[in-house]
Amino acid sequence: MQYFYRGEALVGGTKAEKSRAPKLVFEPGEGWQTVEGGQAAELAKVLADPVRRAVLQLLDHGPMRQFELAQVVSRALGKRYGDSLLRYHLHPLERAGLVGFETDPRNPRSKLVYRKADVRLQVHPRGKPPLKFRKLPKTPEEFVRELREALRREEE
Repeated sequence: MQYFYRGEALVGGTKAEKSRAPKLVFEPGEGWQTVEGGQAAELAKVLADPVRRAVLQLLDHGPMRQFELAQVVSRALGKRYGDSLLRYHLHPLERAGLVGFETDPRNPRSKLVYRKADVRLQVHPRGKPPLKFRKLPKTPEEFVRELREALRREEE
């Protein structure tokens, strides 16, 4: 996984410009896609599991047979991970488009697992909040009323 940060920080050895709108640090022609909404939430769920992150890191070094991957994960995490338990973790990664499977040319009965996509997260700082403090609503009804008023003002 690669993490990129843009703001008043070093990006690629040079100081990045500060801007109001988030901008991508990578070139559009590189093939990276922005993931938003439900797709981003699903991807976050998939990557939240430490076993799945470990699998992705292992696959950075190249494709592995599924049973070899299970053995390495078992040794690394100190817990036995058989093929079925590993498949439980591989299927969400496959649905998210992060890994793929193909038949091993040396042994047609086993599957090779390979990394299909990389992930990088970006953060854009918003700056300091205004020092104006607002009185919090006393009841949930007041909160809902204030929220509706604010949304109505935005629409106008």
